Amino acid sequence: MFVIGSAVTEDRVARILEGGAPLRGVATFQDLYSLLPGNQALWFVATDAPRLFDQANAIGLVALVGAADISNGLAGTIRLRLATPDMATGVVAMAQAQSATAKQIFEDFDVTGEGADVIVRIAMTQSQLDAVLMMLGLVI
Repeated sequence: MFVIGSAVTEDRVARILEGGAPLRGVATFQDLYSLLPGNQALWFVATDAPRLFDQANAIGLVALVGAADISNGLAGTIRLRLATPDMATGVVAMAQAQSATAKQIFEDFDVTGEGADVIVRIAMTQSQLDAVLMMLGLVI
């Protein structure tokens, strides 16, 4: 399900789900959707991550959920649901070992674990975000 545009609100998405949307019956989607803050401009839920990403099976990725505020730079949280808590612990350790590199790009970068979930929190100032977008060729 994609819901895009300026008319998207938490209430509208709730009405879609309550109106018989197939996702209403997907327990994983409902669980992940409940983790989203209601006030974020951008958010996503992917309940079948191995079909979306070739590398998902290598780390045991089952699902993704994330939300971001883009009102002043970028601040957001991405939650990766892995197959087991042990897999999550391994990914957290790997990410924390590489965090020095990420901290050169982000104002704030933090990776923690919660059961089988890996939680990544990031924040960038507007100037950091502009620099990254320019580096990626997304801003002229």
